[in-house]
Amino acid sequence: MSRTDTESELRETLDLGNEASHRRHRRWAVGGLVAAALVVSGAVLWPAGHEPDSATSPTPPTTSTAPLNADEQLAHDFVSAYAAFDRRLAASFVGDDATLSLGSRSGRNGWLRHNRLDEALDADTQLDGCFQTEALTPDGTQVGCLYTFNILGLDALGRGPFPGNLFTVTVRAGEVVDFETSAGANDYFELAWDPFWAWIEDTHASEVPALEKVDEPDLRPKELDRVIRLWRRIGQGYVAALRAGTAH
Repeated sequence: MSRTDTESELRETLDLGNEASHRRHRRWAVGGLVAAALVVSGAVLWPAGHEPDSATSPTPPTTSTAPLNADEQLAHDFVSAYAAFDRRLAASFVGDDATLSLGSRSGRNGWLRHNRLDEALDADTQLDGCFQTEALTPDGTQVGCLYTFNILGLDALGRGPFPGNLFTVTVRAGEVVDFETSAGANDYFELAWDPFWAWIEDTHASEVPALEKVDEPDLRPKELDRVIRLWRRIGQGYVAALRAGTAH
C-alpha cells in the first residue's frame, strides 16, 4: 500500500478515538510483548551487549552515546510515535510493502488496534535506545529498540516497570516495512498481566467474550469503540480493587 493509500485506508481506524483481549493462556499481552519474538537460530536476537541474564535477574539496558544512523533514527521515530499513541505519525513512517506482523491476528491494521488497546490500559513505554541488529539481504536493516514497559500505573503499586523488552523494526529504503516485539526477562506476566487476567476471570467472567472481540479483524468501528471502552473500565476497576485490597 502506498502512503496515500495508507492514509486513506487507515483514516477510519485512526479516527475511532484514542483509547486488551489477551487470553491468559495465549499469552499475548498489552504492547504485543510476545506477539512474535524475533528468532534467529532459535534465539531472540538482542543487540550486542544487551542480552538479559536470566528470567529472574534481568540486566537493565544501557544507552549508547553513538549517533544514530538513518535506519536507527527511523526506527526510533516510529517506535516513539507508537509509544506516544500518535498513530497518524506512526503510520506516516510505514512503507508500501509493509507486513506489520504485530497486527497479523486482527487484520492488516491490527497494529493500530493494539496501540489503542495499549492506550486504554494506560500502557507506558519508555524507549531506552535503538541499535542496528542485522543487515538484510538483498536490502534493508533490522533495528532493535529496547524499551521499558508498564501497564495500568502498576509501578506505583510496586509491580513494574519492566525493562529489557525489544521492539524489532525492519527498515527498507527509508520506510518501516515490519515490526515485532519480544519480552525481556522481567516477570511482566507473573507480576502484572496474569494477576490482572485472573481477576477479570473471577470478577467479570460474563464480559470475557466481549473483551476477546478486540482481536476480531472484522469488528465494526462502533463495536470496537465499545470493546476498547470496556477494557478501559475494567482496567481502572482492577487498579481500584488493588488499592482497596480486594484484588491481588
